[in-house]
Amino acid sequence: MKKILFGVIFFLIGAGLLVGDFYMIKSTTAFLSDSEKIEGVVTNIISSRSSDGDIMYSPEVTFTDASNKNVTFKSNISSTVSGYTVGEKVPVIYNKSNSQNAKINTFFQIWFGVIIMSILGVIFFLVGLGIIISAIRVAALKKKMLMSGTKISAKVISVESNSSTQISTGEYKNTGRNSYQIVAQWLNPSDNQMYVFRSDNLNYNPESFTAGKDIIVYIDQSNPKRYYMDLSSLPQAAN
Repeated sequence: MKKILFGVIFFLIGAGLLVGDFYMIKSTTAFLSDSEKIEGVVTNIISSRSSDGDIMYSPEVTFTDASNKNVTFKSNISSTVSGYTVGEKVPVIYNKSNSQNAKINTFFQIWFGVIIMSILGVIFFLVGLGIIISAIRVAALKKKMLMSGTKISAKVISVESNSSTQISTGEYKNTGRNSYQIVAQWLNPSDNQMYVFRSDNLNYNPESFTAGKDIIVYIDQSNPKRYYMDLSSLPQAAN
């Protein structure tokens, strides 16, 4: 349930970002459909400090709108290296009914926010969905094995410890704390093949409770590689 809840949180964050992204796309599209294009001049480079302590630079641009009014605006996008210089001429696009609503007329300046929100939304959405699907499959396999699987006793041969969790790219990321897996083996008398089973991750070391003992495993008789290791006999970790 904790895994599913974690997946649901990621899924909802991703869905929220994608909904926000949808409205941002609508807003940007509306801005582009009711706008004028003109040339402006970079009149200042404004520096600020980011939350990480880096110095960020944003161009300030001045242009004259259709009503002959001088308008100055600051770009919403900052970078650690200024890509503009004072006096440089730049393309500008502004809203016809509100010339203060203006942007430097480049793809990056106009669509940067949409792109970032799209990427974050898709990542959170897919990661959350993947976690939910994985947890549901594991739960379904557990239920099936407990109902119709063949109950066997496997010999515990080791307890493996690691502080890494595999991520979707195939790499391993350090989680800062160890998890443990019970490793057990069983010789199938019908085909004389040795099968190795691994438990779900445990957040405590169960070695003192399992060393040299047998543990119950439910297997699919037609495919022993589909199995569920029953950990109900082990102590429950305190939250």
